[in-house]
Amino acid sequence: MKAIEKILNSKEIRTCILLVLICVALFSCEEESNLRDGIKEVDFQATANMKLITVGTDVVFEDKSSNVASREWTFVGGDISTSTEKEVTVNYADEGTFLAKLAVVYEDGSTQNNGFNIDVYPEVIADFTASSTVALQGSKIMFTNTTQHITSAFDDSKLLDGYEWFFEGGVPESSTLANPEVTYAGLGYFSVKLIAKRQAPYYIDENLKEDYIFITDVPSIAPAETRLRFLGSVIELTYTEDLKPLTQAEKDLVSVKINDAAVDIASIDVDSNDSKKLIVSLMTSASEGDNIILNINAGIVSKSGTPLSPLRSQPIENTIVNLYKELNPSFENGNLGSFPTDWGNWNPTAGKNNPESYAIGNTVVQDGNKSLEIHLDGTSQNWILDSKFATTELSARYRFSVWAKGTVGKIDLDLRAVTPNWADVQSIAAPLTTEWKEYVIEFEETNENLNRKYWQQLSSATTQTIYIDNVSLYRID
Repeated sequence: MKAIEKILNSKEIRTCILLVLICVALFSCEEESNLRDGIKEVDFQATANMKLITVGTDVVFEDKSSNVASREWTFVGGDISTSTEKEVTVNYADEGTFLAKLAVVYEDGSTQNNGFNIDVYPEVIADFTASSTVALQGSKIMFTNTTQHITSAFDDSKLLDGYEWFFEGGVPESSTLANPEVTYAGLGYFSVKLIAKRQAPYYIDENLKEDYIFITDVPSIAPAETRLRFLGSVIELTYTEDLKPLTQAEKDLVSVKINDAAVDIASIDVDSNDSKKLIVSLMTSASEGDNIILNINAGIVSKSGTPLSPLRSQPIENTIVNLYKELNPSFENGNLGSFPTDWGNWNPTAGKNNPESYAIGNTVVQDGNKSLEIHLDGTSQNWILDSKFATTELSARYRFSVWAKGTVGKIDLDLRAVTPNWADVQSIAAPLTTEWKEYVIEFEETNENLNRKYWQQLSSATTQTIYIDNVSLYRID
């Protein structure tokens, strides 16, 4: 033992041990330093509180990056396009997938950027129809679900999508089926409510149709046909029995809504040429795309005394359609300064489809954002513009029109509705003015080609610009 202690206490041994410990310490420090250098701090962090939303929802974006000197957010599809704020709220009004991007400059001058998508879903629109809104006591009514945008984004969420129905006076009183069948034992009016739920993105919509179902113990007659006529000014109902003139009390049972707003009724009369037709004339005409709802309460009877079926929230098909709507009738499609798509023109000196003479502009418009400018040089004649053909129906009546004006005016607009091979031409020659004016041709389709195109011609000895906008062809009978 003493010999060992002597060896350990020797100067040489102590020096060796010290050197070994120093090497171990140096090795350990180097290893720790290398490990530490291999872990880089993550500075960049762009966040959003939601990435799957419904239209109209606010998304809160926050830059949680460290050591930032400056930043710039860019938002496609949002109500804010750019921002330099650390936290910013953006609203998305349209459905689609939109990129949100963050670019940062760090305090050391380095930069970094990244982005992610915001998925925007449309609102759920709960709606339904019934196999009949008027039925005899004890009858079964099938309800058809017409809800839109109910499907969730993810498969597991789709299992939680669903419906909840409530039937006043019905059996059953409620249901979670998509298309339930209901029996009514009582008499009178009954309301129906549908609640539709989408899980992802979460959204609930409900639709209550008050007094939607009418149950009676007396047979009644429903209209065989409902039709919107005369450019939205008349609703025509055709029954299977002759009608008698309505009393004022009976007329008060009829109401109409356009886009959920009540409209005044000018008159309600039995058609003088067909006693099976009831004519509801509106003070305010419906327009293309409007939603039209007719309500008729119980209390009106036919000439024989048979009750007319009440109509609750009865949709009237909107048949007001510009037959040129797919042919760029307002010149909104196409770049400024270019010749409009879906149109043709010929000029003896300028050639065909010449944007120097015929070009889309946005400085003078009748409606919308663009119009067609025709630059007359004061020397050339027969400046012609025409469209592609639209399909018509034999014996139907149509209204053919265009809005136009000139910087000088005082020339005729030769306007024509033309069939293929010019087999039939409906035309007018109307003087242009310096104010916007609508030029109209009304005609009955008698040509079996059943196609009409817009055709116009201008001739002027004066240099001026002619503006053309909102070409239309509507059925009006």
